[in-house]
Amino acid sequence: MYYFSYISMDSRHPLSPRSPLLVSRRSPAPSWMRVKTLLSPPRGDRAILLEALLWVAGAAVLRMVADFVLTAMPILWVPVALILALPSVLAISLATWAPPLSLVLGYRLTLTAMGLLLGGKL
Repeated sequence: MYYFSYISMDSRHPLSPRSPLLVSRRSPAPSWMRVKTLLSPPRGDRAILLEALLWVAGAAVLRMVADFVLTAMPILWVPVALILALPSVLAISLATWAPPLSLVLGYRLTLTAMGLLLGGKL
Protein backbone atom coordinates (compact mmCIF):
# COMPACT_ATOMS: atom_id res chain seq x y z
CA MET A 1 0.00 0.00 0.00
CA TYR A 2 2.77 2.44 0.91
CA TYR A 3 4.64 1.44 -2.19
CA PHE A 4 1.81 2.55 -4.51
CA SER A 5 1.22 5.81 -2.69
CA TYR A 6 4.93 6.57 -2.82
CA ILE A 7 5.04 5.85 -6.56
CA SER A 8 1.97 7.92 -7.36
CA MET A 9 3.46 10.92 -5.58
CA ASP A 10 6.75 10.67 -7.45
CA SER A 11 6.57 12.99 -10.46
CA ARG A 12 9.15 10.97 -12.37
CA HIS A 13 7.03 7.84 -12.40
CA PRO A 14 5.50 7.15 -15.84
CA LEU A 15 2.00 6.86 -14.40
CA SER A 16 1.99 10.01 -12.31
CA PRO A 17 -0.37 12.79 -13.40
CA ARG A 18 2.49 15.19 -14.14
CA SER A 19 4.51 12.67 -16.08
CA PRO A 20 5.63 13.78 -19.55
CA LEU A 21 4.29 10.50 -20.91
CA LEU A 22 0.74 11.42 -19.96
CA VAL A 23 0.89 14.97 -21.26
CA SER A 24 -0.90 14.92 -24.58
CA ARG A 25 0.32 16.94 -27.46
CA ARG A 26 -1.93 19.53 -28.91
CA SER A 27 -4.46 17.61 -30.94
CA PRO A 28 -5.16 18.70 -34.49
CA ALA A 29 -8.45 20.37 -35.31
CA PRO A 30 -11.36 17.96 -35.58
CA SER A 31 -11.99 16.70 -39.06
CA TRP A 32 -15.32 18.47 -39.30
CA MET A 33 -13.57 21.80 -38.81
CA ARG A 34 -11.45 21.10 -41.88
CA VAL A 35 -14.58 20.11 -43.77
CA LYS A 36 -16.25 23.31 -42.64
CA THR A 37 -13.45 25.40 -44.12
CA LEU A 38 -13.76 23.51 -47.41
CA LEU A 39 -17.49 24.14 -47.48
CA SER A 40 -17.28 27.87 -46.98
CA PRO A 41 -19.30 29.79 -49.55
CA PRO A 42 -17.53 31.83 -52.21
CA ARG A 43 -17.43 35.60 -51.91
CA GLY A 44 -18.88 37.79 -54.62
CA ASP A 45 -21.64 37.35 -57.17
CA ARG A 46 -19.38 36.22 -59.99
CA ALA A 47 -17.69 33.63 -57.79
CA ILE A 48 -21.07 32.22 -56.74
CA LEU A 49 -22.24 31.98 -60.35
CA LEU A 50 -18.97 30.42 -61.48
CA GLU A 51 -19.07 27.89 -58.66
CA ALA A 52 -22.67 26.96 -59.49
CA LEU A 53 -21.78 26.47 -63.15
CA LEU A 54 -18.78 24.34 -62.22
CA TRP A 55 -20.80 22.09 -59.92
CA VAL A 56 -23.58 21.58 -62.49
CA ALA A 57 -21.20 21.11 -65.43
CA GLY A 58 -18.95 18.76 -63.46
CA ALA A 59 -21.86 16.59 -62.42
CA ALA A 60 -23.27 16.58 -65.97
CA VAL A 61 -19.90 15.50 -67.40
CA LEU A 62 -19.62 12.81 -64.71
CA ARG A 63 -23.05 11.47 -65.65
CA MET A 64 -22.25 11.45 -69.39
CA VAL A 65 -18.96 9.64 -68.74
CA ALA A 66 -20.80 7.16 -66.51
CA ASP A 67 -23.37 6.51 -69.26
CA PHE A 68 -20.57 5.99 -71.79
CA VAL A 69 -18.75 3.56 -69.47
CA LEU A 70 -21.97 1.62 -68.84
CA THR A 71 -22.66 1.43 -72.56
CA ALA A 72 -19.15 0.19 -73.28
CA MET A 73 -18.86 -2.20 -70.32
CA PRO A 74 -22.16 -3.01 -68.59
CA ILE A 75 -20.38 -5.20 -66.04
CA LEU A 76 -19.09 -2.02 -64.32
CA TRP A 77 -22.57 -0.94 -63.20
CA VAL A 78 -21.79 -1.40 -59.49
CA PRO A 79 -18.77 0.96 -59.36
CA VAL A 80 -20.57 3.48 -61.57
CA ALA A 81 -23.65 3.37 -59.37
CA LEU A 82 -21.48 3.89 -56.28
CA ILE A 83 -19.78 6.89 -57.89
CA LEU A 84 -23.13 8.41 -58.85
CA ALA A 85 -24.49 7.86 -55.34
CA LEU A 86 -21.37 9.31 -53.68
CA PRO A 87 -22.63 12.94 -53.42
CA SER A 88 -25.78 11.97 -51.56
CA VAL A 89 -23.92 9.48 -49.34
CA LEU A 90 -21.37 12.16 -48.52
CA ALA A 91 -24.08 14.69 -47.71
CA ILE A 92 -25.94 12.23 -45.47
CA SER A 93 -22.78 11.28 -43.61
CA LEU A 94 -21.76 14.91 -43.11
CA ALA A 95 -25.24 15.80 -41.92
CA THR A 96 -25.18 12.90 -39.48
CA TRP A 97 -21.66 13.07 -38.07
CA ALA A 98 -20.61 16.68 -38.41
CA PRO A 99 -22.21 19.56 -36.57
CA PRO A 100 -24.45 21.80 -38.62
CA LEU A 101 -22.12 23.16 -41.25
CA SER A 102 -24.20 25.58 -43.28
CA LEU A 103 -26.61 25.73 -46.16
CA VAL A 104 -23.70 25.47 -48.57
CA LEU A 105 -23.75 21.68 -48.32
CA GLY A 106 -27.40 21.53 -49.36
CA TYR A 107 -26.81 24.12 -52.07
CA ARG A 108 -23.93 22.17 -53.59
CA LEU A 109 -25.79 18.87 -53.29
CA THR A 110 -28.73 20.41 -55.14
CA LEU A 111 -26.42 21.69 -57.88
CA THR A 112 -24.81 18.25 -58.16
CA ALA A 113 -28.21 16.54 -58.39
CA MET A 114 -29.29 19.01 -61.09
CA GLY A 115 -26.08 18.31 -63.01
CA LEU A 116 -26.54 14.55 -62.75
CA LEU A 117 -30.12 14.86 -64.00
CA LEU A 118 -29.10 17.21 -66.79
CA GLY A 119 -26.24 14.92 -67.80
CA GLY A 120 -28.66 12.00 -68.01
CA LYS A 121 -30.89 13.94 -70.42
CA LEU A 122 -28.06 15.02 -72.75
